[in-house]
Amino acid sequence: MEVKLYFERGPGASTIENIVRKAVTDFASQMGVSLESIRTVALAGDDDYKRAVKELFDSDSFTNNDYFVGVGKSGTIYNNGYPEHTILIKSIIFDWYIQGCYTSSLIEEWEPEHQMAPYIISHELGHCKDNTIRSKISGAVGDQYNTFNLDEIHRRNYSILQEEFSACFHAVSFYSRDQYHYELANEKEAFSRAYKKLVNFKNDKDDADQISNVAWHASGLLWSYIVQFCKLWVGKKKTEFEKDKIPSLIDGLPFLGERFSKLVPTLEEWFYIYPNLPQEASNFLYIWYDLIEDFDVRFSENAQGWCCFWK
Repeated sequence: MEVKLYFERGPGASTIENIVRKAVTDFASQMGVSLESIRTVALAGDDDYKRAVKELFDSDSFTNNDYFVGVGKSGTIYNNGYPEHTILIKSIIFDWYIQGCYTSSLIEEWEPEHQMAPYIISHELGHCKDNTIRSKISGAVGDQYNTFNLDEIHRRNYSILQEEFSACFHAVSFYSRDQYHYELANEKEAFSRAYKKLVNFKNDKDDADQISNVAWHASGLLWSYIVQFCKLWVGKKKTEFEKDKIPSLIDGLPFLGERFSKLVPTLEEWFYIYPNLPQEASNFLYIWYDLIEDFDVRFSENAQGWCCFWK
């Protein structure tokens, strides 16, 4: 396992590399991820994260939008039939991990923010494990500034949903009640901010460019909400707080907590049939088209393509 540091090496660089190597080894061993399959684990700060993504994954793609800024990314390639995993994690996550380890040997005694570190590390390892178990569904959404294709957006986000469900499935034992409530608060702030941006578009609802923005923003907002609801639900599965209901993540729309509970039966089924997740997104699409009207937005398709309009 190679450990790469995307920041200036100081006197403590070797110590950091050893901590990272040991932490990843411990988590991988608990999760049943082969250590021989982990090729690279990299750390990068905010300033070097984009460069690290490009070098490690030959990609410019990572989570950075109105809802969330990513703190980790993983990928798997096959070399002569054998998987080789690469994991990138923001250095702040290992700062939290080190601070937590100094606090106590019991993760539940760490600060809630620091408790996120074991889950994020195990979540990325969960992606690696899933990559070796389950066939991938892939698809490009297309150029945001060119063609809006809702079918492609559904296809790509359904793939993301399955990937995130699977990673959480493997990392569920590292979830804690404090972390759950810390994550709830952060996600509510992010989604409320994103929804407020959508509401602001209504001031220019006669502007054709704004309607295009609404189409991208609303479709992405709802799919991101579905994915985060799924991650929260899987995270608390099999815990003492499993029956806690997930509240609305958007200020001003308190009914969303109950509305999104429609997803639970499908997630329950997924939890017990993994890795044989359905290829078709029919259950989620039925719910998606139902829930999108909660954002006062509708979509329709005609001969020219997809149309978006205010409800």
